[in-house]
This record gives sequence, C-alpha cells and structure tokens, in this order.
Amino acid sequence: MAFNEDSSASGHDEPWIQWFCGLKGHEMFCEVERSYIEDGFNLYGLRTCVQNFSDCLDLILDRIGPDDSDDSHLTQNACTLYGLIHARYIITAHGLDAMYNKYAAKEFGTCPLIPCRGQPVLPAGLRDDLGADTAKIFCPKCQNVYHPPPVRSRSTHGSSGTGGSGGVDGACLGTTFPHLFLMTFSNTLYGLIHARYIITAHGLDAMYNKYAAKEFGTCPLIPCVGQPVLPVGLRDDLGADTVKIFCPKCQNVYHPPPVRSRSTHGSSASSGVDGASFGTTFPHLFLMTFSNLVPDPLPPNSTFVPRVFGFRVHQSAKQSPKPASSPIQMIVARRVEKVEKANGKEEGENKSKNSDKKDAAEKLMQSTSKKVNRPSSSGIEEKKRTADQNLKDGDENGVVESATKRRKGPEKDS
Repeated sequence: MAFNEDSSASGHDEPWIQWFCGLKGHEMFCEVERSYIEDGFNLYGLRTCVQNFSDCLDLILDRIGPDDSDDSHLTQNACTLYGLIHARYIITAHGLDAMYNKYAAKEFGTCPLIPCRGQPVLPAGLRDDLGADTAKIFCPKCQNVYHPPPVRSRSTHGSSGTGGSGGVDGACLGTTFPHLFLMTFSNTLYGLIHARYIITAHGLDAMYNKYAAKEFGTCPLIPCVGQPVLPVGLRDDLGADTVKIFCPKCQNVYHPPPVRSRSTHGSSASSGVDGASFGTTFPHLFLMTFSNLVPDPLPPNSTFVPRVFGFRVHQSAKQSPKPASSPIQMIVARRVEKVEKANGKEEGENKSKNSDKKDAAEKLMQSTSKKVNRPSSSGIEEKKRTADQNLKDGDENGVVESATKRRKGPEKDS
C-alpha cells in the first residue's frame, strides 16, 4: 500500500489503530482488537508479506511511538500489515459484529441504483492478492458490485498496484467477507429476497394461501369483525422500521401483536421483523391481483361514539381531569370557600338593603309628581263639562237679551 507523507502518524496522541481507521477514506476499516493482533496464531504467514514485520507490529500496537519511526517506509509497511490483519479479523465473530454496526449505520454507503432506494452496501474485494485491485461495494438487494464514491475511495494509503489511484486495497477486505456476513445475518439477505418474491405470481399465490388461512392475523378493530390483514412495510429501507399489518376493510395500519413481531434478528431499531422484508408494494398489488378479496368498506355510522347513560360525551368532557390534591390543600380550599360564601352573603344583604332604599325613594318621587304636576283624569273631565255648560248657558242668555231689545225698541218709538 502506497504511503502519503502528508498523513504521517507523527504528532498525534491517539492510538495508532484509532488514528488509522479515522483517516478520510478509511470508512471501510473497523478497529481490530488488540488481543487479536497480539495472538501470533492469527498472524501466521504474514511475516513474509511485509518487510520489517516486528517493527511494524510494534508500531501498530503502540510499543514504539510515532516520533520514533520517522521512516515513511515503516509506516507504509505497517498500514499494509494492518490491512492484511483486518481481512482476517472481519470474518471472525467479533469482526462480523463490528462490521454489522457499521453496516446498520450505513457507514459503508448506499447503493447508487435508484430502485434499491438507499439500500446499505458492504465492502468487498474482487481479489485476495495484495495490490491486484481496489475495494468495491456490494449491494445485497440488486446483487451488483459498484465502484465506491470518490470521497470514500480516497485513501492516504492507496494500493500500489492500481497505478497510484489512491483506493483502498481489495485484499484488506477479501472476497469472503460480504457473503459470510449475509450468511451469518441471514435475515438481512433473505428478507430482501422475500420482498422481491412476494410480488411475483408464485409469491402472490403463496401469500394468498396464508391470507385465506388468516395466518397473518385479523384486524383488532371491533367493527371489522375478524377481517384478515396483510403484512406491509412503511419503508423500503433496511432497518428503517418494523413490519405492520394492513386491514383492507377499515384501510388502517396497525402494529402487529407482540408474539408475531418477535424476531431473532430484527432491525437495528427494534426487535420486530424488518419492514423492508415485505416492502410498501405488496398489500396493494395483492388486492389488485385478487380483487374479489376486497371487502366492502365500513358504513359511516360504524365509528364508536362515547356515551354516558345514552348521551354523547361532549368534547370538553374528554379533557384530562385535574390532578388529585393533597389533604392539606383540600382543607385550605374548603376554608377559602367558606370565607367566600360569608363574604358573598354580606354583599348580598348590603345589596338588598340598598335596593330597598332605592325602591322607596322612587315610589316617593312618583307619588309627589302625581300630586303636584299631574291632575287626575276625572278632574279634567269635570272641567270640560262645566266649560261646555257655561257656553250653552251663555248662548241662551244672548238670544233672550236680543229678543227683549227688539221688543222694547218699537214701543219707545210709539
């Protein structure tokens, strides 16, 4: 592996293995346990592959400091030795667990193929020979091998057999790792294959038999009355979510019962079956293929209505009740209520007294105004009658006087 002097180990305080794995472009490497490197049996046959084997091993194990090894060739050989040890370590139990954590966190990257929808990939080498080829990435979903992105393949310790391309040597990962990884965590590979199989003709027939036998379970909603359900994944990404159940009658998605969601190798987020093992397409394609299985929708009045003694519960009554108070708070509240009641009674009595005084004053004012300013209706009528009578009497007196004057006039002339 070629060595770049710009990334020399001199001047760092962290362990050499941690420093090496933290370099940019070394995301494919995991930290090998110190106990594994110290065991001579694990290093059998590597002495002839690297020059200055003992010094390189001391540098990896921090037995000599980086300042004591200014020779760039020694650091380059140490990097090559660590890569060969790494290829052996990642096919052990502890190495597979370490790589599984990086795989679940998508530290190796995702598949560039669009239909794979961000499927995590695994690093792989096409050759076990040192310097023969750079490392590649393998997608378990589409079963294809791709070149890693430039940022991930950029390494300060590139392969010497690739014309100075700067990629991680494929011998540091080997040809065995990705397949042994998927065999160890078989649920990962089988789940992805299963998601593809169940949307084929034979897969739909197999799922139809399980659906008819209600092996997927029934809807927990009471109005559905034991309607069979279908498994569905809300996400196609591996490890994003657990599998759910879909009811064709109420068109709702539910969590499966705990017994059905228990799995030996679940997703990294929970212990349930990974939703990517079923995908988001299956239930809808299943109902489109077997359209006779589509049930009638629920009637509108089938929704549950909360009632108390036959009356619907108001929305305000559904609010959470007040928290229970302590005995001391209850005693204080009772005393406050008594004081407020006493104050309320006194205020009520004062208000009633004031209102009585106001009523009496108003009655007095009304009576005086009637006596002084407002004559009675009977008096007015009497006055009208007397006035009319006087007019009549006056008219009669005038007629009599005029008649007497006429009579007296001729008598005097005669």
